Amino acid sequence: MRYRTYTARSQSEAIIKIKNDLGPDATIVSVKKVKKRSFPHWIIPKEFIEIVAAVEDSSVKQKPAKKAEATPITYKKEDASRLVYERRVSKDLYEIKKIIEKNFSDIDFADLLKRIRNDLSVLKDSIKIYKDKSIPFELREHIKKADKAGIDPNLSRKFATDISENLPHDELSDYQKINALFTKMIAQSINVKNIDFNQDKKVVCLIGPTGVGKTTTIAKLAATAMIKHKKDVAIITLDTYRIAAVEQLASYAKIMSMPMEVAFDKTDVENAIKKFDNYQFIFIDTAGRSQKDADHIKEIADSLPAEELDVLLTLAANVKDEDIEESYKSFGIVPIKGMIFTKIDEANNLGSIFNISFKSRLPIYFFATGQRVPEDILVLEPLEIANMILRNE
Repeated sequence: MRYRTYTARSQSEAIIKIKNDLGPDATIVSVKKVKKRSFPHWIIPKEFIEIVAAVEDSSVKQKPAKKAEATPITYKKEDASRLVYERRVSKDLYEIKKIIEKNFSDIDFADLLKRIRNDLSVLKDSIKIYKDKSIPFELREHIKKADKAGIDPNLSRKFATDISENLPHDELSDYQKINALFTKMIAQSINVKNIDFNQDKKVVCLIGPTGVGKTTTIAKLAATAMIKHKKDVAIITLDTYRIAAVEQLASYAKIMSMPMEVAFDKTDVENAIKKFDNYQFIFIDTAGRSQKDADHIKEIADSLPAEELDVLLTLAANVKDEDIEESYKSFGIVPIKGMIFTKIDEANNLGSIFNISFKSRLPIYFFATGQRVPEDILVLEPLEIANMILRNE
């Protein structure tokens, strides 16, 4: 890593210096306010911002190394026996390779692997059928559909058991009716909420793992509040870890003619909120952190003000179930009001949305379905979400 210290009169001036010097991949290591004496302020020192920034050495362009001049290779007499031995081993390995190619050339390994996978799939289904022997045969297709959607098998089998215990046996063969019941039971287990855009003042903060799309989602929500609900909107960003993230949000704010403040700590956030006291909606962006990075998640929690916030956990729908659950537990040190799911358009299945909603009991606020601002954000009712998860036409 290369480290450099920058001193400037303002945060924005320092960020521009860092970007020009180290590039957009630079990271901010520390920020502090310092006082310096300089002409014409020898008697009364002026306040400056001092930022230490770093960048990976690999991101710095290196001059191509000069080609080494060829030097003749000489061998000592004692190396002769070793060279003879290495040649003999190479010859033996070549003979072994020919024997392997001759004996195994007729085997289609791709076809063999395919047949093994098919056998394992049949075995897996057989085990499931054995486990589900108490569930009527007519309901097993619905369980398979729920499994394919990524719904927790324990939950889908619980729903199937409830249906079989409360529905006459002669109605179990009605596929459409059972599918509707499954969908309804999933919908009843989902809690949905929306931001109240009619309030006089609202502060909304997004937190979540790295790369889930918080910055783009902030822009979508800010644009929705301003364009659709005619609100005065301001933005605060705590995502100073990446210079590129600050610039991205600043570009959105400029396009939408919204004021934006860059904050480095809790005091900066509180001051920015006071500055935007006349604005009806304030959206706060935070740095993405790995769900395994407990120390940095605590830093985010410590940087948020004590006043009432709507903190929304932002999660990507295209990641594994266990990663989503781990993120929920790790970011749970912050008082989370609800969840936003992004990358709906990139997910192979959406069962993980239902699983974490059922386990956490947190309401779902929004679904982000693409990169367009502000179009690609949806508010859905529970039945719409259930149909989307089960991919009902």
